[in-house]
Amino acid sequence: MRIRTKLSLKYPPVRLTHKQRLAVAGGFGQYFRERGLRAWACAIVPDHIHLVLESGSYDPKRLVVQLKGGATRALKQQGIHPLKQYADEHGTVPKCFAKGQWVVYLDPDDVGPAIRYVNNNPVKEGLPSQVWPFIAETMTSRSAPPRG
Repeated sequence: MRIRTKLSLKYPPVRLTHKQRLAVAGGFGQYFRERGLRAWACAIVPDHIHLVLESGSYDPKRLVVQLKGGATRALKQQGIHPLKQYADEHGTVPKCFAKGQWVVYLDPDDVGPAIRYVNNNPVKEGLPSQVWPFIAETMTSRSAPPRG
């Protein structure tokens, strides 16, 4: 199934470089700061991203779409969008993030293990641990993650 999916792609699969991952994190951070949202964990690896966050009153699926938009803006502003060579005559680039998302609603006891899983994901992928500034910025005394 995976091979068939790859063969049907219009563009090559995206693998984010280190610089692109930094840009994505910057886009996420700006989005979280502007909206006062809390993120508890984030892993950005070449071919996927994990987030543990508090959606608050936001619809989680819409929140993911907006986060993808923030990351895309950051990539374009820095001139490092992974599909920039496929831009059309108006400069519009194809989407570099997969359609949809996987949203899981966690019970308080599940949040701690989810944070540990996400924090360990880069190491599992052979990358160094990641500590993104927006995690520290959004982790205040009023936003400690639930137990678990």
